[in-house]
Amino acid sequence: MLTIKPNTTANWTVKPTRTIAFNPVKSYLKYADSQKGNHTLWWFVNLMVHGNLVLAVPAVLIYYYHAPVIILGITVIGFFGNLVANMCGAGIRVTLTAFFASLLINMAMLLIFIL
Repeated sequence: MLTIKPNTTANWTVKPTRTIAFNPVKSYLKYADSQKGNHTLWWFVNLMVHGNLVLAVPAVLIYYYHAPVIILGITVIGFFGNLVANMCGAGIRVTLTAFFASLLINMAMLLIFIL
């Protein structure tokens, strides 16, 4: 028979520490998932930005900076890749990733040939 029952908690136990690490991929995916309700809006933004701004990049680069014509092919492939992905019902992650990747590629082409 046990007559003494220890019911006190130990104060010396180690509390688990939480490590916080910045992970840009997880942050991006979390943001992309939060935009699921705005999928149609992102599709229109994608079309408007590509149609009005990005498709003018090859004309400027080829005419003023004598860039090779392959720039036009890269830009058109990016535009139609986004168009096909969005019209085929791709998820918001694919929509945003294709959009931002195409923008980064076109910005890089601008920087390479202008600078």
